[in-house]
Amino acid sequence: MAYTLKLDTHLRDLTSEIERISEWHTTGGGFAVLHIAHWRNNGGVAKVGIKVIKVPVQYGRSAKIIADKRLRKEILVWSHLEHPNVLPLLGITYGFGAAGTYGMVCPWIDNGDLSHYLKLHNTLILSERLIMLRQIADAIYYLHSNLVIHGDLTGNNILVAEDGHMLLCDFGLSSLNEDYSDTIYQTSSSPKYNLPWAAPEIVLSEFPLRPSQSTDVYSFGSVIYQVLTGTRPYIGMAEGMICLLLNDRGFPPRPESGFVSDELWALMLRCWKRNPGERPTSIDIRKFLYSMPA
Repeated sequence: MAYTLKLDTHLRDLTSEIERISEWHTTGGGFAVLHIAHWRNNGGVAKVGIKVIKVPVQYGRSAKIIADKRLRKEILVWSHLEHPNVLPLLGITYGFGAAGTYGMVCPWIDNGDLSHYLKLHNTLILSERLIMLRQIADAIYYLHSNLVIHGDLTGNNILVAEDGHMLLCDFGLSSLNEDYSDTIYQTSSSPKYNLPWAAPEIVLSEFPLRPSQSTDVYSFGSVIYQVLTGTRPYIGMAEGMICLLLNDRGFPPRPESGFVSDELWALMLRCWKRNPGERPTSIDIRKFLYSMPA
């Protein structure tokens, strides 16, 4: 059964409880900006992020309609997710974007994303990195089990909570499998991928290709690479060279990190199989990671 494109009634309108900290905002992915605010709730104050879909002023009302549909789609998907390793959606709020545009309210994570965290914590031992990977695998398996595709899985879209546990966020290209033909994120002509993590069929396709569970798995292989080495795949390479490697063999060179054992490298190679049908499933990856001694 396909979900209808509408706001769920259980989502709270937090507008009256949200206090803008400043006009400053940071980027929040290809389609959005991220504001920082305070949420005054039950006598307490919590720092939150407000994710608002970008509306190009020069495109006027038509662009706002498209942005509104994108936001409704993302809220629809996000509102159905409840997992320890998925960033929760607290509610919606108005007043942070164009008139009538609402934003998504989520907890603010001071540690930032996984890419940033790994640079600051380069002394993590293998067992700690395996725990990270297991938590990410848990989240991806949860998404896929609920017919949700992340669509943009990178180290930049995984946050690290204060206690160190992983939180998937920014479902910028996510869609429900059963409503797969209605992917409103295909309306923009801009690239729908982050090159160092993207599957070759996404990057090299002559026509826009929708993300799938198998493209999520490919990206997860690159996240495994990143967690074990501390750097993204193809670090230091120009985009043209990355595309040549993707076209030639479909995956990056093996890193020299001692954390990349033969077993873990073999797992990455399976995730990076040229034929999407030959890649493991998220449950296969999860079982493998949990079978490894920490």
